[in-house]
Amino acid sequence: MRRKQVILTLVFFLGVLMAVTACGTRAGQPEATQVQPEPTATVNTETGQFDPKYDLKNPDFFSKFVAYFDLDKAALIQKLQQDYMEAPIEGTDSATGMPWVKLEKAGLTFYLTEEDEVPVSHVEIAETNPIHYGGARGQMTFSDVMKKAGETMVMEDPDLEKRYSITYPMKEVSVVFYTKNVYEPSSTMEVSSWGYYDQEPTLRSATEIQTNRGSFQLPRNWVGKISLREMVNTYTLSYLGKKEAYPLVEIVAMNVREWNEMDQAEYKIILENEDGVVAARRLETNQPSDQEEGQVYHSMESQVDEMLATFQPAVQMEEDYRDPNIFTIKKNDTTVKFSLQFPESWKGKYVIKQYEDQIDIFHNTALENPAWIMNISGATPEEWAASPPDEYPWNKLGEINGVVIVYTQLADQAYESTYVEEEEEVTKMLMDIEDVQLIEADESED
Repeated sequence: MRRKQVILTLVFFLGVLMAVTACGTRAGQPEATQVQPEPTATVNTETGQFDPKYDLKNPDFFSKFVAYFDLDKAALIQKLQQDYMEAPIEGTDSATGMPWVKLEKAGLTFYLTEEDEVPVSHVEIAETNPIHYGGARGQMTFSDVMKKAGETMVMEDPDLEKRYSITYPMKEVSVVFYTKNVYEPSSTMEVSSWGYYDQEPTLRSATEIQTNRGSFQLPRNWVGKISLREMVNTYTLSYLGKKEAYPLVEIVAMNVREWNEMDQAEYKIILENEDGVVAARRLETNQPSDQEEGQVYHSMESQVDEMLATFQPAVQMEEDYRDPNIFTIKKNDTTVKFSLQFPESWKGKYVIKQYEDQIDIFHNTALENPAWIMNISGATPEEWAASPPDEYPWNKLGEINGVVIVYTQLADQAYESTYVEEEEEVTKMLMDIEDVQLIEADESED
């Protein structure tokens, strides 16, 4: 059945590791094959290029390296010792509590989730290791990384003070560079297992902010000079000075209830309708004291209104995503009709896709891959009786004309999204999922 395709869209959430995560399980678990890069960085001094054998963009090397992510701790230690001829050491990260396995000479540290689906969370790669991403590696400035790997948005971590990152998604993992000062050659490179399974990866635009209700286009001269901080339904843009970030503007995109509960005095409304509000306010409390940085800041400040005027509302979802009043499910030769009552807290936050034999409920978002909240389908009484009450994933809503209407919760804490603002809303919806009720049954069609 289609509902079995996605069981868990976030196995393990760790906000301190990425500003945008959702992930799914990998389709298969290939056995790790020998990598054996030398433990020191090797650069061709004539061309300034790193050895292409150790480029993560090299498909052969990438497939070998990413295979480590599927190994449990014991298998990983054994394979690393075999491949690198070095005994790995074990420890625990004091900040996160995550266990790690380290190869000191090779300059690789594997952080473990202790979960079966995704055993390895991420791998830190020291600048002494020859592994690189198109010539980008640790101990580079963000500007130099982007010259090698491509322009993208600089993200400010919402949980860690003064931590910034840029992310390059790949098919099964993402390559992340993070630092406290984007202008210093101090970035740390890691390969992370979060966020890009089950969907075609897309590099975040350096000139666009995508909210859950629409998008803004940024001036070209802002690229590489600003950071974006995402927190629930709030998006903060800051000018990146040499030593600190200076906030420029805050954008909120929320439903009507949330808007009515907040202090609206300083906000300029950009969009307001029955579904929600998009608004913005300037943030000028902290400005650069350096004369040169001050000129750049005030120039960007003068472009804020122009940027806000570029807002484009999210494209309305397809017809089959809209909420019907009557639902139908066909089971064998019987089609039943019914109505559903969703939690009041879900109002305006979900959309529905109707199939012949099932119904899917998604999070209402402008993002390309909305959270798959739940699936509703039909079962025979015998099928339901054969499934113990605690067996994942069925839960009974009711029974109509011999068809048991069941639902499956398909999202756990968050979902396939790198957008932080979605996580809290989806988590709240999941807390109320048991309040979904079958409230009316109509005549069946045989």
